[in-house]
Amino acid sequence: MTKILEANGKFKAILFDMGGVIIRYKNPEIIQSLTKKAQAQTDFKKVLADYEIGISCVEEINHLFDHFFRLKEAESYEEAILEEFMGEHDEHIAKAIAILKQKGYKIGLLTNNGYWSKEKKNTTIIRNTSDFDLVIESCRVGLRKPDPKFFKLAAEKLDLECHESAVGMTPIQVVYGDGLSAVKRLESLLAVNLV
Repeated sequence: MTKILEANGKFKAILFDMGGVIIRYKNPEIIQSLTKKAQAQTDFKKVLADYEIGISCVEEINHLFDHFFRLKEAESYEEAILEEFMGEHDEHIAKAIAILKQKGYKIGLLTNNGYWSKEKKNTTIIRNTSDFDLVIESCRVGLRKPDPKFFKLAAEKLDLECHESAVGMTPIQVVYGDGLSAVKRLESLLAVNLV
């Protein structure tokens, strides 16, 4: 999901999600399965929410994902998840980010993610975040999407008044790794050539 923050009728910032937007999922069916399981099982939904707000970590909940990621066969949780789950950067999104930065837009990365271990040192964030003016990880701030407070925090950190931006958030969905269609939608909203 990509969100656009608007102030005084003009778009000021573009907020990108990590998984499924900046990084394509290798196997979108895994996400669909996890989403269905979370919708059907309240306990599983709570486990995911606790992970995403930093209460638990991959190390503590990995047993719930064995059949998705074959964690027992891997040398580390990170290796298994990165190998089987996270794919490559979406080149259409990467190009759009570069152009938007050049045009003066503030670029943010907002992601629901978690910690790898109980020590809570390293998170599941992408390694290079230098393209972003702002990075907010759900586990580090104790908030997660779709909580409006998560987006208000982003607006504040980008020096946009909440009253100017909260109602001006326009979502663009990246459907099943189709970054190009999302970029074209963003392009039409901003009237900026991104393709």
